[in-house]
Amino acid sequence: MSIVNNQLTKMLSAYKKDMLVKLKEVVTDTAKELEDLAIRDAPNFITIDTRAVKGMKGYSSEVGVFGDNDLAAYWEFGTGLSARKILAPYPKDVKDLAWTFKGKVDGVLIGQPYLYPNYFILEPLFIRELQKLLKDGH
Repeated sequence: MSIVNNQLTKMLSAYKKDMLVKLKEVVTDTAKELEDLAIRDAPNFITIDTRAVKGMKGYSSEVGVFGDNDLAAYWEFGTGLSARKILAPYPKDVKDLAWTFKGKVDGVLIGQPYLYPNYFILEPLFIRELQKLLKDGH
């Protein structure tokens, strides 16, 4: 019986390793695609980057503008009336983030969203890929 247990343990270990490699690939491919789309849509003075989240060993990535560049947020969300229009269909967590950049006076910059619209397009595709991976194992 121990031969069967050892064989089964090896097979399960190999399956787990393979699935984790495929999971990492789905995460990194989606992050890279989001980065490419955001770069395409962002003005050339905004730098988009991707980085793996520390401690997640490549299974989580962040795509965005890193560092201090409030202009990137104003461009993404707009200001004043533009912000209200752009943010209207967004979920609460994105709206809350956007309003952290709100100044005392409504601005007039008309936003040109480049990150979140692409994120919202890719999110269901990412979920589908994860579901396929879990269902089919490939």
